[in-house]
This record gives sequence, C-alpha cells and structure tokens, in this order.
Amino acid sequence: MKQFNRDVIKPGMILHVRTNTLIGSLLRYAMNKWVKRICKKLNKPEVEIEGNHDAEFVIGLTFSALRIGECLMMSGGVLTSLFEYERRMNSGKVKCWVYEVIGASEQDGIRASYNWLSKVWHTGYNYTAYPRLFIKSFFSDWEDSSIAWKRKIGEKAAGSEWDNWCTEGDQRSWIKFPPGIDVWQTNNPTPMTTEQVAGRIPMKAGKKITLRLVKNAIIDV
Repeated sequence: MKQFNRDVIKPGMILHVRTNTLIGSLLRYAMNKWVKRICKKLNKPEVEIEGNHDAEFVIGLTFSALRIGECLMMSGGVLTSLFEYERRMNSGKVKCWVYEVIGASEQDGIRASYNWLSKVWHTGYNYTAYPRLFIKSFFSDWEDSSIAWKRKIGEKAAGSEWDNWCTEGDQRSWIKFPPGIDVWQTNNPTPMTTEQVAGRIPMKAGKKITLRLVKNAIIDV
C-alpha cells in the first residue's frame, strides 16, 4: 500500500496529482494540446503531461499534523487529510508526485504554508480564468505573441484576483508574500507549468528549473 513518508514530507512541498476522472482527462487533453505545440516550437521531443491538479502540504497554528491544502472546483480552497489522499492512491483514483522548491529552507516552506492558509483557504474557485486558459491551451501562447494586444492579455493573470485555481493557489503562497520565491515564473500557472519548472516539459529560454521531485516522499508499506 502507498503511504506518505511522514519523515520526508514538509510544509510547503507541492503535491502533483493525476486524477482518474472525466474532468481530469479533459484537463490533461487540453494541456497536452498546449504541450505538443510548445515541443514543436522549441524543437524538442514530444512528451505528455502526467498530472492535472496541484496541492500543497500545509501546517497551521491551530493544528499540528500536516494536511493538504487544495483548490477544488466544487468547494474552492479546502484542507484534505493525508489519510484521504492515501485512500485515493490505494483505490486507484489518483496518482501522486511530491516536489520540493529548490534552494528553499524548511522555514521557507512553513511560511509558504501559512500564506496558503491565510490567503487561499476558504477562497472560491477561479472559474472566470477557464475560458482564457482553455482558448490558450488550444490555439495560442498569448504571452509570447508578436501582436501587442495579445501579448498584453497573455501577460495579465487570468480570472479573479480574489479566487484561486489549484496551481494559482500554490503560487500565491510562494510568491505574493514571504518567502517570495518565483517558483512558476508566470502569471497563469497550471499543472503543466509545474511540470515545466520541474524539468519534465520543455520551457522557453530564460526560465529556471525550480522544483525537484522528492523520490522517497511516497513509499510502499
């Protein structure tokens, strides 16, 4: 049975998830259209995305055990127990990977965890970003466009500033407030961006690899 290694996982680490649902499949399908275009543009071997959801390990002032902070479509920013994710992994509902921010200290992770709880927990889900991200995944990378008005739209964060989708919530915990590490390096981070900054998917020149896979974070017992 799969289990999180409690001696290894720390606050602020990123939980990257592949969900075996219709919505998860559709999200990966859309992002793979994006990935295919990126690989072709950068003349890199074509790869496929692994996950479609991001979460973060968090710890609060009022609870001492690690939990998983995530933004879900139906409920917004919520906390989920490690045991629940272990149950999902062992039932085949999800597949998970754990990433750590390269160069970040344990205290940085704790601060990011507190930021997630104060700025993302209990917020709504950022549905208003979906139309633009959906169009971008199928047609164009507006951030890199040679057309000024498209580039201006692409550089602006999609959706509502007071709501969050999954990767956006993780980004806000790390960049908007201390410790201020620019992990995803974009205004519109998605699970695809997570795999880019972890070195799985090609990204344009000038972007840094900022995430490292924690290989022994999930163990078989």
